Formats: sequence, structure tokens, C-alpha cells
Amino acid sequence: GYILMTAQPIRDDHFIGLIEGVMPYLGFGIGDVFSMTGGRTVIPGIAWSEQISMVNTKFTLYSAPNGLVEEGEQYYALGFNAGWLNDVNFMGHVYGVATFTGKRTQVSTMLFAKVAGKDVYTVTGSDFFNPFNVNLANGTFGVSLGLDTRFPELQNLHFIGELWNADLTRPSNTALYLGLRLASTSVAMDAGFTIIPGPALVPTVAFAWTPF
Repeated sequence: GYILMTAQPIRDDHFIGLIEGVMPYLGFGIGDVFSMTGGRTVIPGIAWSEQISMVNTKFTLYSAPNGLVEEGEQYYALGFNAGWLNDVNFMGHVYGVATFTGKRTQVSTMLFAKVAGKDVYTVTGSDFFNPFNVNLANGTFGVSLGLDTRFPELQNLHFIGELWNADLTRPSNTALYLGLRLASTSVAMDAGFTIIPGPALVPTVAFAWTPF
């Protein structure tokens, strides 16, 4: 997915990428079980201590044919995500994710919970934007759904969609991502937009490359 982690392992592979043109990130896998990704923004005009960082570890615990569609597989994974909204604002989430694949389409669903960090964060950005507060209490549960499907006549072009709710008790904390992915065995380029509460449209782009 774009933001949603699938349950599929990276396996003995790797990639480097760039999210929104400001967050370099990388990922690698070990065997059919362990996957790890991480990145940090480098937004001009914002102090290094006020950037955003992320580290994600995932363990794919089970995979098998899904038995529902031709060439289909099912994967199940558990993981932990650590994030920093500025270096002083740590938050930790645990999650479980399931992915079901078919010949052209894969669907993922995730349940996650905030388990570490403060309940209220003040995010600063030097002179780039005014400080603002983020409310996310420990014990908050969220869900997400993701769809990735290849166009029948354009095998390298995918439609990507993701629906996120960060707090099940607050339906307004929901975002929808819609985009296209141009992908080969070594490169993936994503472009679309995210609808966030407000409402507002945020252009959303990413690039990932497996160099060797």
C-alpha cells in the first residue's frame, strides 16, 4: 500500500524510496518472516529536531493459498510502529494486518492500537508553520482498509485506494487516499491525493526503487 503496511514480507530483498519528496526511507527483509522500514523527513526551513521520523517492524507469521480465487494467497502479520512528530513527540503503535491476493488484486485490512507516548502532542515547525496540538490517547484503536488492483490492459498500472480511521470513537478522524501506481519489478511510482478532515485534498506522491 501507500501508507498501509501489507502482511506480505519483503523477504530477502530491499528498497529505497522517497515519500512526498521530503521523506527518504528504506526497507529490507530477512527470510519470509521479518521486515523493517524506516524514514525521516528533510523539510527545508524546519530544524532537524523538528522533523518527522518513522520506524516499522513486521513479522509475517502465516501464509498459504487463500482457496478463494486462482493464484490467490493469504498472509497474516503482527508489527510495531514507532513515530516521532518532532524528536520529543514519540508515539508507538502495535498492529495486526491481513492481506489477500488474487491474480490482479490484493486487499489488506489492519487493526492498530496506540500503546506508547503522550496523550497530547504539541507539534512545532520552526517558522514554517504555527505550533498545533495532536490529541491521540494511549489505548486508542484504529482501522484501515487497502485495495491494490492492476488494470487488465495495462499490466504495470495499478489503482491504489486506502481508507484510514485513527480513532474508532471519532469517525471524523478518517482519511481516504486514492491514486495510481506505475510499477515494475524494480521501480514503483505512486501519485494521487488524500482527502482529510476539513475537508481538504492533499497531493500524495511516492517513489520506491530496488537498485539491485
